[in-house]
Amino acid sequence: MKVIALTLFAVLHAGTTFGWRVGLLMFFATTMVTLSFEQLGVTTGMVYGTYHYSGMLGPKLGAVPLLIPLAWFMMMYPSYLVTSLIVDGHALPQKMDFKPLGTRAMIAAIVMTAWDAVIDPGMSRTGYWIWEHGGSYFGVPRQNSAGWLLTTFVVYVVFGLLQRWLKPPLQQRSDWFGFLPTLAYAIVTLTQVADREAGPSSVIAFFAMGFPALLAFVRWTRDSKSPEEFSIRSEPERPVTTSGW
Repeated sequence: MKVIALTLFAVLHAGTTFGWRVGLLMFFATTMVTLSFEQLGVTTGMVYGTYHYSGMLGPKLGAVPLLIPLAWFMMMYPSYLVTSLIVDGHALPQKMDFKPLGTRAMIAAIVMTAWDAVIDPGMSRTGYWIWEHGGSYFGVPRQNSAGWLLTTFVVYVVFGLLQRWLKPPLQQRSDWFGFLPTLAYAIVTLTQVADREAGPSSVIAFFAMGFPALLAFVRWTRDSKSPEEFSIRSEPERPVTTSGW
């Protein structure tokens, strides 16, 4: 239920922010790319390592539960806007030239993969999915992190290309609405940190997810200053002149 609620929030925010055409394309691109990578990963072990899903996550499409691509978008969208704040200091992505696009995609992939580093050990230990040969990272193979970086990088490149080609009118927002996805990322982080049963994952969450969340918050507080404040600060002092009278 939490996955569906957070996914719905991400879809609604993306549609409202980027326009429904771009927002829905982001959603469908994420679900299609991640579902394809997951199907390939489960059936071949090539992407994330050798694993399979149990029946605890509900009905499947092929070898992958239907909830899984929704969960990808649930966190990929907030991670994208967290990265935007870190890179640009704005709640919405800027500079869609190819070089900044690739840089943002790589940083966003790291921000997103931090979430997997937190949840994967506990979720696999509970039995939602099973790593058939275990791994060195709390029972998770290190290949999984490389697979997550690859998957998320591909999706974020698609996000950037959609913005570059379709050029949605983005009105920069410094209010709470623009900050909500970052707040959602921060709440997920705090939930993991406060989970007493998470073990080492709670400490990992504090640093791996807490640092980008905190950095984004700091950048947002600077971005949220009123235009008047910026204009007052940026206006050069005029020399005092005396009248000739």
